[in-house]
Amino acid sequence: MPAPLTRVYRLVETRRHHATRTTFTLVIDGARTTLAETEETSDTGATWQPRATHTYRGTARVDANATVLELEAAGIQPLHLRCVQTMVKLYKRVEPVLACGESMQPATDDPDDDDRLLFGDGAGLERETDNDDDAETIRPIR
Repeated sequence: MPAPLTRVYRLVETRRHHATRTTFTLVIDGARTTLAETEETSDTGATWQPRATHTYRGTARVDANATVLELEAAGIQPLHLRCVQTMVKLYKRVEPVLACGESMQPATDDPDDDDRLLFGDGAGLERETDNDDDAETIRPIR
């Protein structure tokens, strides 16, 4: 039996005096799936304060060139995600990622889609956006 697939994606959004960080940890174990979403906030970017954690559980199935995830958590709207393997340019190299978005959208490997969760190998990937400067960086999680 293959080992569960575990991938991590972190979104950091900064504004002038405030930042939010949301970390998504995805585990696909055969037909079972878990997605943990942890939200944190910071006024300085140096110290992060936990805000909320949600754990979704559900199923995974292969559909054509995509993996479809059906996830639920108590008291929260269900998630229906379509995930495809793609490549993302990180600095001067290209890395494989699992790009997940709404299942009602066609499966696409467009890494520039801001609504996608980009799950990377190892420690995972981090997308940092600075809303004051309209800047965005995607890099491995440090």
